[in-house]
This record gives sequence, C-alpha cells and structure tokens, in this order.
Amino acid sequence: MLTFIKSEESLIEVELEIMNSQPSYNLISSGRATLTTYDIIKEQKEEKLEKERYVIKWMDHYVGIIDFTLKNPKDGFPWLGLFLIHSDWENRGIAKKAYSLYESMMVAKKVNTIRLGCFEENKKGKRYWEKLGFDVQKSVFYKEKPLLIMQKKLS
Repeated sequence: MLTFIKSEESLIEVELEIMNSQPSYNLISSGRATLTTYDIIKEQKEEKLEKERYVIKWMDHYVGIIDFTLKNPKDGFPWLGLFLIHSDWENRGIAKKAYSLYESMMVAKKVNTIRLGCFEENKKGKRYWEKLGFDVQKSVFYKEKPLLIMQKKLS
C-alpha cells in the first residue's frame, strides 16, 4: 500500500537519502550531485509558499518525496513542487501510483488544473509529465535555468 507521510524533522535523513539517490536530478536542480542535510532543510523553507510536503511510503519503505501548494500566490494555481522517487524504486509503477494518489487528492479538493515546473534540461522528467497528460504552457528562468511551466486539466 502506498501512503504519504507528513514530512517532519525526524525524516530529514530519509529525504536526504532519497534526494541523493538521484544525482543527475540534483545536478540539474542545484548544480551538485550530492546534497547535505542543510540543503534539505533550506529547500523546505526556501519558498514562502504554504505548501504540504510528504515522504512517499510503499509498504515498509520510504521511496520518494512530494510537495505541493494548493495556491501559488504568483498565479493562483495549485502547483506540484517536488516529485522524486528513490532510484532503487524506479520502474516499478510506484511513481504512477504516487502521482495518481496526489491527483485524486486534488480532485477531492475540487482542483481542476495543476501546474508544475520542469527544468528544460530534465528530458526524462519532461517525457514523464507529458505521458501523464501535462502540456508545456511556457518557458521561464528559475535559478538562472530554463524552466518549463507545464499544466494539466483534471476531469
């Protein structure tokens, strides 16, 4: 069974292990392959958004991280922030299950559109989001890098 566990300080090391299992993503997003505990804490507090952050648990294993906001003050849309699966748990359908759980949470909250940002350099991520029905709306710069703003309408 897949569940979302509210992120808290006691799970920082779990989050660090998940993040550092994806060095290519870390290089794209932060310019470094390996992050520190400080980086995780800083990321959690970096943006002044009201966001929810969870560790994704599959059976007895922590397998990913998801964070999102229901209303980005810049555009009023719900945004999926971080969505990352531990490299040991890729290609098992867990990401799809986790995204499906997130999407059903949004539908239950009467959300009809979701946005996310995907670094243009993250080709694997872009393909994944397109498979799930997201379309590129525009390109902007974030942290001095091209970022694709992607959007999906929910039914």
